[in-house]
Amino acid sequence: MNRYKQTSIVIFCMGVMLGLCAPAVAQDDSYELAFSNGNIFTVDTISGIATQLTNGDRYADSPTWSTDGTQIAFVQPLTDDFYGQYGLFVMNTDGGHLEQIAGDLLWRSQPIWLKTGDTLLYATSSGIKDGDCLIRSVARDGSESQTIYRQGHTKCKVSALSPQLSPDNTQILFGLDDPVGKYFQLYSMSLVNQQVKQLTDNRNNNGSAEWSPDGTQIAFNAIQDNQREIFVMDADGINMRRVTHRPGNDYAPHWLADSKSLIFSSDQKGYNIFSLDVATGVVRNLTNLTDSGAWNPVVSPDGTQIAYPTGVDPVGGADHIDVLTLATGEVHELTGVGATAYSLAWRPLPK
Repeated sequence: MNRYKQTSIVIFCMGVMLGLCAPAVAQDDSYELAFSNGNIFTVDTISGIATQLTNGDRYADSPTWSTDGTQIAFVQPLTDDFYGQYGLFVMNTDGGHLEQIAGDLLWRSQPIWLKTGDTLLYATSSGIKDGDCLIRSVARDGSESQTIYRQGHTKCKVSALSPQLSPDNTQILFGLDDPVGKYFQLYSMSLVNQQVKQLTDNRNNNGSAEWSPDGTQIAFNAIQDNQREIFVMDADGINMRRVTHRPGNDYAPHWLADSKSLIFSSDQKGYNIFSLDVATGVVRNLTNLTDSGAWNPVVSPDGTQIAYPTGVDPVGGADHIDVLTLATGEVHELTGVGATAYSLAWRPLPK
């Protein structure tokens, strides 16, 4: 465990005027983050105490909380080859009862918990080279493993699949190559009848897609004017529009709880985090770091805070994790979690 050091930095927030900041509310005592720095850790964002849950020689990554917050799934190589075979593991939130429930992953796919809590989804391939892309489901105990979607390798790259679950738990969103294998398009699939719908059809690489909390819109990245921009479309693929028009690359959009605003990372002013009102296009700095950077923010379950790694740059790795309260701009620096923190994930609110 690590001790906690906290500093507060007040950043002026225009969110009250723009409707971007959530109202200030008391933070629930169960608020925790899971993250990876080669092993899986959790850190309590109030006390700052970090707890190491795994202790392996191979890089454990992509921690994902179960919907009731009692378990964590993650992926880890089963061989020493980075591009080799990965396993899907599940454990309790204290690191106990660690079990491998799948061993056929060929990429560090972020696992998905269905809201029932007894089933997980993950992306993989039928072969290391020229294999079909697969989305598979497996029961929490490792049983009932089955393929729910399969696509031939001529339209397939496992790393682009990145399946995401819709807020109502009835659909997944994922990416595939187009027929010429040059661009990535976005698709949705019903988990009820496996019907697939193509959502984008353009000469672009569309990715980093995320449903809005109300399920009516999808935000995603695409290249425009030789730089990465953020687009929004309705959940059925219509009414697509570009919502960022700035110098530099804007990427990794995440919705705030109101389904009207986004946060995203940008390299326009170093590496910093911004908010965006989708309707007006107004962009505001949430961080303004000059000697270091901030990237890949994740939104707390109640929408009042964001957490993000900070450091020299995303390639160089994080020095620590910051937690920013949107209503006030106050930043809590979690300095005791160690370096190179990746794959941040908030623990769900207790039911």
